[in-house]
Amino acid sequence: MRVLRIAAVVAATALIWLVGASDGSADAAAGFGLYDSAWDMAAVATLDEVEVYFTHLGQQGFDGVAMSYLNIAKGGLSAQNPQGDRPVIFGDDGAVSLDVGYAQQVTAMLDIAQQQGLKVGLAPIWAATYQTGELNNPDNPGFCGRRPDDRFLTEANAADLADQFDSLIGDHPALEFWILGGDNYCVDRNDDMWITMASTLKDAESPRQITYHGLPSQRFHQIDEPWLDFVYYYPGHCATRETVLERLDVLAERTTKPVWISEGKYETITPDFCGQDDPVTADQIVENLDASVEGGAVVYTFGHHERWRWNDPIETLGSPGELAVLQYLGLVDPPPTTTTTTTTTTTTIAPTTTTTTVAPTTTTAPL
Repeated sequence: MRVLRIAAVVAATALIWLVGASDGSADAAAGFGLYDSAWDMAAVATLDEVEVYFTHLGQQGFDGVAMSYLNIAKGGLSAQNPQGDRPVIFGDDGAVSLDVGYAQQVTAMLDIAQQQGLKVGLAPIWAATYQTGELNNPDNPGFCGRRPDDRFLTEANAADLADQFDSLIGDHPALEFWILGGDNYCVDRNDDMWITMASTLKDAESPRQITYHGLPSQRFHQIDEPWLDFVYYYPGHCATRETVLERLDVLAERTTKPVWISEGKYETITPDFCGQDDPVTADQIVENLDASVEGGAVVYTFGHHERWRWNDPIETLGSPGELAVLQYLGLVDPPPTTTTTTTTTTTTIAPTTTTTTVAPTTTTAPL
């Protein structure tokens, strides 16, 4: 049912772009797809947590979740999952193998997603952390090469790693699409590396859709590649409503491929890198979502800054931002409207009639 819902939205996208957004976004939002962000879940979550999390998403009407196979902010390749598995094994000959135990844990998570009717978009290897290539600033690598010893993905091993991913989890029914790239801030984006991986995944026995996660400035990157099934546009945590609308309008002129929003403004993040000193609020998230709907996107990926990093994620379920998004899309009822009624009470005091009875006086005259 969820796949059919998104398919219907994708089919209607061209019409939305032709006629423009409706005056009321509620009409345009009908059937709009909704995913959640849990990028680091695969690396650190217990299956009990995943059960609670996916059950919540299923009950609230989410269509799926975006996650990364390798962690982004949880210690890189040296980190272990709760079962003690590391994701990658390096052989003496330099060969790189995906650990089977780690893959089985991820498969168990996909099983739970399937039980809840959810789909998963999976980033096999997050570019900013694990790809080789020229750094944007060797003295301060920032988002590109933040863990130098973990940079193992090369053009030479890209096809083999893609084969391993396909063999271990590629045929899982909950896996909807692969997310290549991943915050690719590097000067050398290694296009050939990703093209090789994409081509291998497309030739797999059970091919899935493929998209690419770049930067806000890279919205056209890989857009014309035949393997790119839809645009995974990243507005960024600083984008205003006007910016989102402007860029979606340009994308509509540039491609007929469906556009998904990969990262809007994350709830509770403080984007001081663009001059915002306060955490992102629910109202700002809905403003992003409304612009996405009006601009012709077909899916929005919600994000909570603590949830995507899997920091006490269960405590974030039902957050104000999440609830506002669900209400906007009509997936949950809006809060009841409180009506204050002023009652005027008129008291009528009936007149009081006092009746005084005077007893007759009898006078006896003397005889």
